[in-house]
Amino acid sequence: MLIKVAAKDIRIGMFVAELDRPWMDTPFLLQGFLVEDEKELSRLRRYCQFVFVDDKRSGAGLFSGIEEQESPPSAAVAPDRNIGVSVAGSVSASSAAGESTDAARTRTPPPEQQYGELRVSDSGRFKVVFGAGSGGRAAAKSAAASTPAGVSLPSLFGFSFRWLRDVFGGRGGSRGSAAGTAKARRALDDAEVPPRKPVHHDFIPASIQITYHPETRTIEEEIAPARQTYARVEELTRQVVSDIRSGKLVAIDQIEEVIRDVVDSMVRSPDALMWVARLKQQDTAIYGHSLQVAVYLVALGRHLGLPKEYLARLGMLGLLLDVGKTRLPRTLLAKPGALTADEFDLIKQHVRVGLQLLRHTPNLHPEILDGLAQHHEREDGSGYPAGLRAGRIGLFGRMAAIADSFVALTNARPHAEAVSAYEALRKLTTWGGRLFHAPLVEQFIQSVGVFPVGSLVELSSGEVAVVVRQSKVRRLKPRVLVICGPDKVATPSPSMLDLLYQPAGGEPVHILRGLPAGAYGLDAREYYLS
Repeated sequence: MLIKVAAKDIRIGMFVAELDRPWMDTPFLLQGFLVEDEKELSRLRRYCQFVFVDDKRSGAGLFSGIEEQESPPSAAVAPDRNIGVSVAGSVSASSAAGESTDAARTRTPPPEQQYGELRVSDSGRFKVVFGAGSGGRAAAKSAAASTPAGVSLPSLFGFSFRWLRDVFGGRGGSRGSAAGTAKARRALDDAEVPPRKPVHHDFIPASIQITYHPETRTIEEEIAPARQTYARVEELTRQVVSDIRSGKLVAIDQIEEVIRDVVDSMVRSPDALMWVARLKQQDTAIYGHSLQVAVYLVALGRHLGLPKEYLARLGMLGLLLDVGKTRLPRTLLAKPGALTADEFDLIKQHVRVGLQLLRHTPNLHPEILDGLAQHHEREDGSGYPAGLRAGRIGLFGRMAAIADSFVALTNARPHAEAVSAYEALRKLTTWGGRLFHAPLVEQFIQSVGVFPVGSLVELSSGEVAVVVRQSKVRRLKPRVLVICGPDKVATPSPSMLDLLYQPAGGEPVHILRGLPAGAYGLDAREYYLS
């Protein structure tokens, strides 16, 4: 049973299942967590007047002296009050199907939900807990299913971009959507969640004026302009790499022009360009990696509320991050397996070489050069080339380190397989505080979503889907495009499924786990074949 508890009465050991406001408006990144220390108590009391606590998941004897108040009201569009979160992102939302919370509680969860939990604690950062627990902790345990071996599958997505545009525009197939159209869904989201206004975090220099960038277009409206923008940046970046290899100066004025288009698209609708970046480029080419880093850096900067001129510098930084690798042997960059110590020392030189290549470039802002110089530095001093520690690494360097690592992890490299976006975020969280700036890791996850747009996911139905749009109401219930049936065979009619707006009367579908690029032999790049 969910019990309404005033903020002043929250105690360590209680399992908070719901807040008095949307989760998106708080630092608590996942829905449902165990209160473990005074820091979490303080944060809850700062953001909430009351919460809803699951007595079955909470420790014994915590409710004495607390008067039980009214049960949580049912939500009109998102009635998923009894929520369990797994490392793989599994969600039990039985009330959305009209099932009582008592019945849901007695249902045996799938094996993937019984071993570990990813939740927020310690100043809002992700915390991964594995193994047995007691009291409420044990009830919240769940696990990440191992990534399946690639299954041979015929080339999927042989449909045109026009078909995908039709689906986005509401003319393609869809199922289980109570909202009916994309605009209606957005209206419901916007009615449920007020606009998120960025705050001036203490890690952002006081001289930077925080700016609110409202989303003015849906992904449906921005996807075509974003695709065109990405193509222009892709072509220009190829030219930049070619020019550097031939000894020419970098055409900064041309890069600045196209980066303005990137910033404008990201400000209008960040999901659109992240979708294109995620699906369009899955190779190890220098320009492909840099393009993705640029997009994620601008997304993070927008989320933080940095002014547009700073977003442009971040985009430029992403594109130029690895220019030094253009002077390294291609055989070394493409070598499979582990590098020798001498080879790794040579790889490290790409930072110094990149700075040398750009030092005579006119009108290149110093923050861009600083970010390039520091994107391999780490908070504990274990990075390179200077071995800088936390306080000496600048904002751009810290941001670039996170975005660069995320892109590297989620794309196949000669020496490592790609991991799912979810697994990459979990790794970044684990490394937060030691290698990366933990508050910035938290903000990065908020900017791209727990299951980022464009990432592959496996649903509880066994189907495979691509995340299309994040939900402002429930982080773990995005809108997805279902591309494979439970047998992992391409469906001839891909359909939209909004995990937030599902009709009552059946078991609601939820995300079982994230999948790496190429899982089950799928190549999402073929979405862009015309």
